[in-house]
Amino acid sequence: MSIFSAYFYWHYSERLKEIFLAMSNYVNFWVFFFSIKMVLKSLFLPWKRIESIPQKTGFDISIWANNIFFDIVSRVIGLAMRVFLLCFFVLCEIVTLSVGVLFIVIWLFLPLIVVYIIIYGFLKINV
Repeated sequence: MSIFSAYFYWHYSERLKEIFLAMSNYVNFWVFFFSIKMVLKSLFLPWKRIESIPQKTGFDISIWANNIFFDIVSRVIGLAMRVFLLCFFVLCEIVTLSVGVLFIVIWLFLPLIVVYIIIYGFLKINV
């Protein structure tokens, strides 16, 4: 096997597999970094688990309404924060995949780019 065929085998076979593996590692990193499974499970839970606790016994309509309103507001804030986190996660995934695809395209055409640069360099030399 010549050195050129060994290089092209490495470039288009072995190294390309490693690049895809690295890309999948980055994609999986964002899933675990943002704890997506936990965020989806707790999507409608109150923010920081803050809930109102009734202060006195018995039934008072104003305290009951205040507790219900506070719990609803806490859940809406929790939902908004988690949706924002999910949107940021999707943005990070899109950027990671875009950079990965761009890197793979450049990697695929890299031998042609190197040959072009060498030929262009020799043509520009005026001795």
